[in-house]
Amino acid sequence: MWYFSWLLSLNRFAFAVIPNRMKNYLCTILTAVIVGFYPIRISAEGPIKIGVLTSMSDEWAAMGKATLRGVEIAIEEVNRDGGVSGRRIELVLEDTQEANGGARAVNAYRNLRQRGVQWFIGPAGAPGALSLAPILVSDPIVMITPTVGVRNFSDAGRNLFNSRGIDEQASAEMARVAFSRGWKKAAILASQQPWEQAQGEAFGREFKKLGGMITAQEFPLPETNDFRTTILKLLAGNPEVIFLSNYNRVGVAAKQLAQSGYTGPRLTTVLDSSALEIASGALNEAEFASFVGPTEIFRKKFREKFEVDPDLGADTAYDATFALVQSLRETSGSDASKVSERLSSIQFEGAAGHVSFDTSRIASRRLKRFIVKNGHIEEMIKEG
Repeated sequence: MWYFSWLLSLNRFAFAVIPNRMKNYLCTILTAVIVGFYPIRISAEGPIKIGVLTSMSDEWAAMGKATLRGVEIAIEEVNRDGGVSGRRIELVLEDTQEANGGARAVNAYRNLRQRGVQWFIGPAGAPGALSLAPILVSDPIVMITPTVGVRNFSDAGRNLFNSRGIDEQASAEMARVAFSRGWKKAAILASQQPWEQAQGEAFGREFKKLGGMITAQEFPLPETNDFRTTILKLLAGNPEVIFLSNYNRVGVAAKQLAQSGYTGPRLTTVLDSSALEIASGALNEAEFASFVGPTEIFRKKFREKFEVDPDLGADTAYDATFALVQSLRETSGSDASKVSERLSSIQFEGAAGHVSFDTSRIASRRLKRFIVKNGHIEEMIKEG
């Protein structure tokens, strides 16, 4: 362009005739002028930021850490493969501390939006999801949750996706398992936290539909740590099985249930390593249903990087990140509506198995059953 030729000519002339002590000063001025004429593509060539909203410092920290690690593996692979149109992906993390409420998730989201983040993995659970949904639907963003197992989130808007699936399916499956074993009387310990309440209600609905009786159901505050009175109420009806869906405090509740003298069967929602550690053996032989995954390939790469097995959230976070990046690649990554449209039809084999989204933008996934043996979670191959 003509002004660059003119500036270069002026530069050559000036350096030939002016004293040496003024050359550095002139070079600085000319650089500023050139930058002023040529402010192009600096932001376009910068990294694409993906915000991660998850719980890192509360009762859900194990899940949050696994989620973060799943995203990290995916981003490392994407960047090794050239990023998105040559632009690297940059991970930006905010701790949402959602175990007992969604307020911090809203603040975390706003912090990331102020930093220019448009693409998100998160939030961690129903408290954050239900608090964020009314805000997200009107923002030009796309968010995929890898760990929220309720329908309400993705139902709120076409820019919201769920790579985990709906956990009420698993809770209903455990009701069918209980009834099939001849247990006709069940008690439920959930909480007033939305996800935990939804799981308890799903179990109860299915169990009663099959002809069973719910002898007691308790929904204490999510932060409850003393369950002795609650347990007395549960045991008063002589249940043949107890379903525990208070994920935040399931380890504490299981330990106190054992201390009460209850030795009957326990069925639960999904468990993670922190719950087993807190329970100190009180969850041995407990059973739960959850979704298929992670694949052995993902387990291997996760172990190689972190020297531990992947915990709850790692595989679905990896898949959420890969799905988002692939959609950004195929749409040039600027228009949230185009990225959402591409995500709706994406299909691939991921860390949690085959990945695709239904018309409600929820991942379609198969259930499997698991049992705790000697402090470890094992897949149940056969009924029994």
